[in-house]
Amino acid sequence: MFHVAGAYPATAQEQWEEDDVELISNNLGGESKFTSTGSSKLPRASGNGEEHRFARQTELTDEDSGIISGRASIQAITKVDVGVNSQLIGSRGQTLQLYFEVTNYRQTPITYFFRVTDELAFLRSLNPGQATLNPGQSANVIVTLIVAPTAEVGSRDKVTFSTTGVDQVAQAAWVTVSDSAGLADTTRPSLWYTYSSRCEGRSTPATCTGAFWTLEVTARDYETGLMRISSSPVGLIYKTPFTAGTRDEVRASYTASCCQPRVTVTAYDVSRNVRSLNLDVTDIWLNEAGIAAVVLGVLLFIALIILLVLLIRYCIRKRRQSKDLPIYRGGESLGTRRTK
Repeated sequence: MFHVAGAYPATAQEQWEEDDVELISNNLGGESKFTSTGSSKLPRASGNGEEHRFARQTELTDEDSGIISGRASIQAITKVDVGVNSQLIGSRGQTLQLYFEVTNYRQTPITYFFRVTDELAFLRSLNPGQATLNPGQSANVIVTLIVAPTAEVGSRDKVTFSTTGVDQVAQAAWVTVSDSAGLADTTRPSLWYTYSSRCEGRSTPATCTGAFWTLEVTARDYETGLMRISSSPVGLIYKTPFTAGTRDEVRASYTASCCQPRVTVTAYDVSRNVRSLNLDVTDIWLNEAGIAAVVLGVLLFIALIILLVLLIRYCIRKRRQSKDLPIYRGGESLGTRRTK
């Protein structure tokens, strides 16, 4: 396994503990090992034995699923996404770059230290190794790989990027080895949604304050795999960790104030095919029971029309048959009618 970590500047202050950061490089010609000394940025325990604790902003958690939800305009979390320009497919000997977008949604500046590992020793560099982000600020961390000339076509290297510090967040990605022609994929990813809560009676400017709505999103790509899901405005949260490039379903949720009823959700696959949904929570929307009721009503209406048409045809045939019957006039003999 190849491991890269950002080097930390050394410090002479007594309150910081010194820690060794080991950098291991698996080159094709052999294995070389480099060790550098730096600060782990972990405060020493104070004299009374109490551990230093970082001050955290209040996090809002969904009681049912336990996931952090965006019930405030600024979420107290760190988010890591795979950039849409990342190269997750490459042929033997090709140099690839992965972009990991780190965003600080806290209300205070945070210093992040970055680490990355992989399984097939394709990794070559990580830049930068650390960054200090202000509230709402993002940083693009570039991970460079070189696909081994002896790599088997179809094999997949799992690259795992992580942050350390106040928040420890990880995001993994599959890098697939292809032939020189690459992998053809022109199919957009699938994307569907449902509302778990809406703004019934709270959608007007006078009543929307303090009310929230939640959208549940599911995306999947059967070809080269799903890269990411994003929303505008921001605030979409993955319900469970996933590896970019997966062909399994990926679930996410979005929560916003009823005063902000619109959102655009976009899904990207590894081949950069895109599918977007423009949603408005105030639009008429039916759940599964409502859709079933509408379908049943339509079927009953069609059946009623068919029954009415059959009844009309039956009545018309009945009338025609009554007109075709021979007419017999009483009081006249058969001979008299023949004479006439």
